[in-house]
Amino acid sequence: MIAKLKDEPEGRARGTSPKDEPEGRARGTSAQIGVLNAAGVSDGFRLGVVNVAEHDDGKSFAILNLIGNGIHDVAVYRTDALLSNVGMELGGRHLFTSFSFSYQPGDATASGPVRLAGGDRRWGYGGGFGWSGPAPT
Repeated sequence: MIAKLKDEPEGRARGTSPKDEPEGRARGTSAQIGVLNAAGVSDGFRLGVVNVAEHDDGKSFAILNLIGNGIHDVAVYRTDALLSNVGMELGGRHLFTSFSFSYQPGDATASGPVRLAGGDRRWGYGGGFGWSGPAPT
């Protein structure tokens, strides 16, 4: 199921701002709910599994947000528990989802009750959502 705004501007030149749109042209100020939400320019609320937009001034909440002017952060780091970690944040200008994947090389752990040691092989993963912006007063 793909949800698309009916009043989305067609044919806007790539890289131009919505402010550059001719006056009287609709900008898609509505809500979208669906599995895959697609919009060129949007400033409403979008809820789905995947949200895709070239420019979004609204709020997008999904497992995977691919927003052109949104948050695209990747971090590679290590911790004392897992040697290699990759974290990723994707979202709109404020609301984002995060994922992390981790791996510790080493020997396979024995079956049964597990007591982790420094040389044990293990995998890790995580996910969440957050808000980026000034703290409310």
